[in-house]
Amino acid sequence: MKSFNKTELLLIFLPGLIFILAVILTTDIIFPHKVDLYFVYTDGKIGGSRWFSYKYMSDKYFRKNTSSPSNKYISKNNVLQQVPGISKSRGYSDEEIKLLYHIIDSCFIISNRSIDSEKAIDIIELNIALDEINQ
Repeated sequence: MKSFNKTELLLIFLPGLIFILAVILTTDIIFPHKVDLYFVYTDGKIGGSRWFSYKYMSDKYFRKNTSSPSNKYISKNNVLQQVPGISKSRGYSDEEIKLLYHIIDSCFIISNRSIDSEKAIDIIELNIALDEINQ
């Protein structure tokens, strides 16, 4: 079996690396807002991503259950368990808590997703709706 020296290894891997970087940079330049189709926009601004939702990592937002099979959806039971903690961390009044429950119910009514035969909704959309309560 032939062993490769450093120059031969460089000549093998360098063209592949250059090609990958060229594709990434070209798509980023030509389609700067379309590279990641999973962005969630709020008022024309990126409010998060379905893959990377760093904005929603605090105790003021709904979080997925670690045992959930989906990263994108959250079950109604999981949402209802988190409402008291979120309401407390945001300092919601009784009226705002009622509004939050109303928003949650309306999101689940129009949902066609389920986790373990229980209705589920998109967690990012729910967190965007949560931010609209304070506006």
